[in-house]
Amino acid sequence: MGNNNIIRKIKVIEEYKTIPKDFVLELKQLTVITGENNSGKTNFIEAVNNESGVEFIDKNDEKLNPEIVYIAAENIRPSY
Repeated sequence: MGNNNIIRKIKVIEEYKTIPKDFVLELKQLTVITGENNSGKTNFIEAVNNESGVEFIDKNDEKLNPEIVYIAAENIRPSY
């Protein structure tokens, strides 16, 4: 994957629950999504997983069509 194919922004183009239409999350090399309970983190991740209401944008503002892998938190079994 070339550097131009890296997702730099995720734009929610359709309102999804508590995430407003046209919300943009700009991504850096490492982006951590944090916030208080009920702040919209899960709704944002669900919107991204839904894919139909979001756009993935590269550094040249070109749309990307990435393959999304979604793992619900309740399915994670950490090893110690």
